Amino acid sequence: MKTIDFGNDRVTHNNRFIYPVGQRMSINEIFGFISYNETTLKPQYRKNMEYY
Repeated sequence: MKTIDFGNDRVTHNNRFIYPVGQRMSINEIFGFISYNETTLKPQYRKNMEYY
């Protein structure tokens, strides 16, 4: 699993966002997920959209 540097947030090898059950997310962890999506996943989404 890939670790985002803001706490307990994790991204699996197939880019699923996971977080421990019962814990509250901090604002930094939320922004970590958003940042990962913007920098890592968004370019692939755009590439896939061009195919369609």
